[in-house]
Amino acid sequence: MAFTGVFAATQITEAPFGLSSAATVIHHDTTDEHWVGGYGQEFALCDLKVSGWGLCEATSSATFHDSTGSERYTRVAPFAVVVEDGCDSTVGMATMADERESRLLRLLDIASVKAAETELWDGAVTTDLEPVAADRNRYLSDGNVTAVAGGAALNPIRALAVLESALDACGLGNQGVIHMPRGLATFLGGNLERDGDNLYTIGGTLVVVGSGYTVVSATQAKMYGTGPVTMHLGAPTMVTANVADYTDTEKNTLVLRAERPVAVTWDGCCQVSALADYTVSI
Repeated sequence: MAFTGVFAATQITEAPFGLSSAATVIHHDTTDEHWVGGYGQEFALCDLKVSGWGLCEATSSATFHDSTGSERYTRVAPFAVVVEDGCDSTVGMATMADERESRLLRLLDIASVKAAETELWDGAVTTDLEPVAADRNRYLSDGNVTAVAGGAALNPIRALAVLESALDACGLGNQGVIHMPRGLATFLGGNLERDGDNLYTIGGTLVVVGSGYTVVSATQAKMYGTGPVTMHLGAPTMVTANVADYTDTEKNTLVLRAERPVAVTWDGCCQVSALADYTVSI
């Protein structure tokens, strides 16, 4: 059969209920780059004490919330997301460069979210760049996490319930966020409900189903609870801006590269985890 041409690729869209569905997403343009070298993030939910007082009494009778002494600011170091598109022949590629660049920038938008999810989950970039723990970005699986039920493996429904209770106990009564792999969300089924582009527990806690969130094993997965999440997305930039940049004439190959800075963190001191085991009876 003769080869007669190439059809356009299928339109690719971001998977539902990912990090961008629940996070406050801040898009930066090329004139706003002061944050790329690192920035300080203020927390609204830390260093607070809430007490109940008897009327006309000199002393408080109850403490409802106490996070005094916790850090009100954190340091965040953005990282770069780089997407490459290679071709093993330069024949005809120069005339298609604009089309390939547009495609690469569209894919960078989707890839940026998965990269942010992956980095938020396991902190691979931050631990590689910052060997001293005190200098690292916060990430979900770092040493600050509090494991509910002593870290014991629980039935997924029970794990979700215990995690949500722990998130409530830690927080100020604010909207929290639960992070889990997509397979675990599928297993939980009717215990999660959809409202537009967002996913919630029955109790109303936002759920992020991250394509960049990894499972522990074939039978176990972790989920984490945090405060509200903020994600910064820098302006996409073509690193290979002209034909000379992306063409290797000796090897007759072409590689286009696009990149953007990305940062992600969450508000508050809450960082709790639960281990769900699909084989444990409820």
